Amino acid sequence: MPGQPTPGMPLPGQPTVGTVAVTIMANSTPAGATVLRPTGEVLGTTPLVSQVNLPADQLGLPQTFTFNLTGYQPATATAVAVNNAIQVDAALMPIGGGMMPTGVPRTISVHGGGGGAIFDYHTTTANAMVNEPCIIQSMTVSVRGNHSFYSDLVVTLRGPNGQSASLHRRGRGNPFRTHSVTRAVGTQAQGNWTLSVRDEAGADSGQLSGFSMTLMCM
Repeated sequence: MPGQPTPGMPLPGQPTVGTVAVTIMANSTPAGATVLRPTGEVLGTTPLVSQVNLPADQLGLPQTFTFNLTGYQPATATAVAVNNAIQVDAALMPIGGGMMPTGVPRTISVHGGGGGAIFDYHTTTANAMVNEPCIIQSMTVSVRGNHSFYSDLVVTLRGPNGQSASLHRRGRGNPFRTHSVTRAVGTQAQGNWTLSVRDEAGADSGQLSGFSMTLMCM
């Protein structure tokens, strides 16, 4: 019948077979930047909440977005989907080599390497390096992995100056998600960061796939 969807075709707004709907949250300093995907698709202007369909086999891969704003140099930001959501932020530099206004923060995103199997009474670690000076104004850490019993786990993040934050301590919730690390605010981020996952009980196991950090710096 006219107006009826063809059998086997997705309904409008629904992801196609083999894709996953992912929420994109994007912010820029200053606001009002146009956000584009590498395909050239325009998602909107910041602050932005939008949705895209990613192929299922790309869900764990870094996704890059471009920010364009008249009078400013284009900027890119890369992040990995966590719980079917991607958070990207960009600080735009004025064209002509001008300085950012005093007091305007910038964003640094880094991805950790390492990880591996999580098993009984063992600590599994991954590391990430921040290569530039940064006094942390806000910080989020996205932990990727899995485990068959979350209450076995203690997840800790340790910074370059020995500062540490407990992200999960044998709780029932899923530790493999994005955490806000308020304890790091005001500290220096430059240097090596270590994420550790300790399995403190028997019988269950899992995998630490890696982690990423997004820092808002002054």
